[in-house]
Amino acid sequence: MHLSTGLRPGHDRRMPKPSAPTSKLSTILAKRRWRQPDATEVITFWRGSGLGLEPFCERHDLDAQRLARWAKRLDLADAPTFAEVVVVEPVEPVEEPSSSIVVELGAARVLVERDIDEAHLARVLRVVGAVC
Repeated sequence: MHLSTGLRPGHDRRMPKPSAPTSKLSTILAKRRWRQPDATEVITFWRGSGLGLEPFCERHDLDAQRLARWAKRLDLADAPTFAEVVVVEPVEPVEEPSSSIVVELGAARVLVERDIDEAHLARVLRVVGAVC
């Protein structure tokens, strides 16, 4: 930190400041030591931000190794995330509907028959999603 300017090297007063974190996040980030609920809150906020580890930590002046260690400890580093599906254009039905569909989760492909039990399918997809 420069004593004359009060800025860290590489920072410029003219650069826009990142959006302020929520007050709950600010309170957690100010703590010297985190407990598990604190780390879970920060990791959840990080994952929801859409930023990678380094950009998130730079934006919030946080040690990337600290966040990475907690994510690994809590096994949230590779937690499955959900993406919004947007239907751009309706698809016309095929004259002869197929009796099955293929669902791809990561490297896995799941063949789903037309008459599968929804609860069973949900369990299968949850397990496959956690593994892949």
